[in-house]
Amino acid sequence: MNLENLWTQWSNRQINYITDIIKNSDALSICEIGAFGGSVARPLWDSIKDTNKELYLVDNYHFLPENAREPFFKFVKKSIGDSEKIHTILEDSHKYNWDQHEFIIFSHGSYEHMVPDFNRLLQSDVKYAVIDVTPTCIDRFELLLSSVVTQESNLRLQYYVDGVFILGRKELKCTLPTKNKLFFHQEIKCAPKQGG
Repeated sequence: MNLENLWTQWSNRQINYITDIIKNSDALSICEIGAFGGSVARPLWDSIKDTNKELYLVDNYHFLPENAREPFFKFVKKSIGDSEKIHTILEDSHKYNWDQHEFIIFSHGSYEHMVPDFNRLLQSDVKYAVIDVTPTCIDRFELLLSSVVTQESNLRLQYYVDGVFILGRKELKCTLPTKNKLFFHQEIKCAPKQGG
């Protein structure tokens, strides 16, 4: 079974930029909240497997019967890789201590589940984060604007790729093409506009 047939979170272009930025960061501990079928974790792991970075995947799989959750997560991990540097955490993100990690990827399925974690992110010492602001969710965009853009935290918007924002407390590097833009009076680097 190809797990990408279940659900693919981001486009290849978004994944390429995100994995490039994470690979070139100083973060050693990367945590994805809401790993689901591994569509983000798989290419991310491919880009960092030869580094000293470790990957943590958090999901509670509450939509599955309890006895199926752990076997499904093991199947997801096996589809990503068999390294001891890939860690699966079968737990609700509201309970797991994910703010111990340096780079957080928000892959929450619902806005309601994301909000408590986002508020926790703003109060944490997490260095970097990836936030998906899907065009269909104005609430996520408003949340980002009302907290990060108004500088309620010292996480700074650094990159934008087709609906995904990458934030950081320290400067992040991207080796792929970017253009400088102003976003609500803040400079941000964007992936160049695609043709068509």
